[in-house]
Amino acid sequence: MTEEYSQSKNSVNEEIRNHYIRKNLKDVVLLSLQKSGKDINRLTYEDLAPIDQFHTQGIKSTIDLAQHVTVESDYHVLDAGSGIGGPARYLAFKFGCKVTGLDLLDEYCEVAEVLTKKIGLDTLVNFRQGDATRMPFGNAMFDLLWTQHASMNIANKTQFYSEMHRVLKCSENAGDRRGQGKLVIYDIYKGNNYDETSFHFPVPWASHPSLSFLIYPEDALEILHDAGFKEIIWDDKTEDALKWFREMTERFREDGGASRQLGLELIVGPKWQTMVKNLLENYEEGNIVLVQGVFKCKE
Repeated sequence: MTEEYSQSKNSVNEEIRNHYIRKNLKDVVLLSLQKSGKDINRLTYEDLAPIDQFHTQGIKSTIDLAQHVTVESDYHVLDAGSGIGGPARYLAFKFGCKVTGLDLLDEYCEVAEVLTKKIGLDTLVNFRQGDATRMPFGNAMFDLLWTQHASMNIANKTQFYSEMHRVLKCSENAGDRRGQGKLVIYDIYKGNNYDETSFHFPVPWASHPSLSFLIYPEDALEILHDAGFKEIIWDDKTEDALKWFREMTERFREDGGASRQLGLELIVGPKWQTMVKNLLENYEEGNIVLVQGVFKCKE
């Protein structure tokens, strides 16, 4: 990596951090949980689901994805782009497995650690700050890789998916599980009518075009194949996304979100309603699609 490229990448990463971070996020989350009637010393993963599943369809999509793969209690799972830790905590609670979350934001990792300890899963779940294109892990460390709504902020998809393959247990030093590792993907891609001149910003992953790195689903598949993966499932979930965002938009229209004491507004901030409106329009106009995938290592 050249020094010039490294500096450019670091600059983009800093802009991405600035896009996501909300001041005093830990205090905002804990205070909002208290105000909604939760006992913050006796929280459950269900209590956190309205705010810690930062992706389309929330906890439902995480549960649905988990039904497509085998997860054993002795597995070590990596959640790349883990946010404040919702999917990681769900997987650990549901299956008793060890989970490591990786996220670009120190602040997200800090909040994730606090919430994980609050629900008593800190012996199973931990979080690392880091760049998903330069993962701070050794080869063949994980039995399952998990990523929901992360790739939209990653420009170098080739490096991202290559790193995924490197850390998954499907290389020659993976021991008795060689070739059994799986990769689960739930991401947004360019739609057939994608037009950068008419794309609606801001959206949850980007306030402006320079932070958005969408590609077409077929291009993602090609990169994944080249990285050493073969798809088991590759399904378009756009209709599900449309239904979910239409329902959310209708709630906002009726009460301005006032009835929701807990929601992703806490994580994103006051622009959340505008982002939801823009996402719905981008889906309806064919600018974006939502795809769910499960991959195995090529033999």
